[in-house]
Amino acid sequence: DTNSKDLHKILFENFKWSKTTSCRVWFFCGTNCFIDCTHGISYLSEIRDSVRSAFESVVHQSVLCEEPLRGVRFNLVDAVLHADTIHRGPGQIIPSARRALCASIIAAKPVLVEPIYCAEIQTESEVVGKIYSVMAQRRGCVTEEIPRPGTSLL
Repeated sequence: DTNSKDLHKILFENFKWSKTTSCRVWFFCGTNCFIDCTHGISYLSEIRDSVRSAFESVVHQSVLCEEPLRGVRFNLVDAVLHADTIHRGPGQIIPSARRALCASIIAAKPVLVEPIYCAEIQTESEVVGKIYSVMAQRRGCVTEEIPRPGTSLL
């Protein structure tokens, strides 16, 4: 597959991933990826779709405030799967994989990042007080106030 070869090359050359790791990417979701770092795990290919569902669920609604994840790499390093097929179904794998992914996020000591915006607001002088009130409610600050000569605009 040409796309996967290009992906391996990009991860190896641009992001300094090892060749073996770049070839073991299972899937991406946004800026997050899931890597299979296991060796010799039986039945692992059978649960791939269920793990993908759990991964996408965690990426879209993470453990912290149900916010989306950004820039997280999950490495699957070990798995113990039941020999009986009935115990490897989506009903068993998805919740277990989701809990394992959430636990790994918590173990990594995640942080929430608050966005900061710089905005220029032009308004009439009569509503400046209301704008200051809204800014205070949103933990905003006004850096400067410049009146427009010849108008009632600020």
